[in-house]
Amino acid sequence: MVRRLLVPLLAVALGFMVAAPAMAQATPTVKVATDATLGKILVDGAGKTLYLYSRDEKGVSNCYDQCEARWPILRPTAGAAPTGAPDINGTLGVISRKDGTSQVTYNGIPLYYFTPDEKAGDTKGQAVGGVWWVLAPGLSQITPAVPQASPVAQASPAAGAAPAAQPSPAAKPAGAAPAQAPAPAASPAALPRTGGMPFDPTPMTAGVGAAGVALTMLGAAMLRRRRK
Repeated sequence: MVRRLLVPLLAVALGFMVAAPAMAQATPTVKVATDATLGKILVDGAGKTLYLYSRDEKGVSNCYDQCEARWPILRPTAGAAPTGAPDINGTLGVISRKDGTSQVTYNGIPLYYFTPDEKAGDTKGQAVGGVWWVLAPGLSQITPAVPQASPVAQASPAAGAAPAAQPSPAAKPAGAAPAQAPAPAASPAALPRTGGMPFDPTPMTAGVGAAGVALTMLGAAMLRRRRK
């Protein structure tokens, strides 16, 4: 009896040993999520948004110290290669940074988090400083930085350009017609009138006329009765 059970028990134990590593890798390192505004973007296994840094190079991270404190790197699981969901449409890898740590890459692009993103679905890091961007599935190039225009530079005239001449406050444009005085406000006499009364008497007149007609008819009827 024991020998009969021994083989099945060994098979079950061997099956668990083989399945355990696969179960540990059930949650992918990178997967795809859909944002209402940004569309499909890459996130980690817990749904936290991943970003790229426009000042990086493929296979090279340039975010360290204070930058890394605000933009933590996506680190691979110790002893395991990063895995991706079937729809990420790209290849995951691992690079060695100059500080000795490892960072996950997507098509060679180093991946980061943004500290102010508190929960899955937050995308507060999108376009920060014109150099931080979410990643769409299939992206293979690092998004270029967007120049941030300086307000001072925008207000300053172009180099070598002569400033536009400003007319003197006292000078009058040549050939310009003299300024016309504003038209005076309409006098009471110019306003629409209804016979000089402060109100329109038409309704009252019509009412009085109707009352007169009614009284006339009543009087005529009374006269007829007396004649009879």
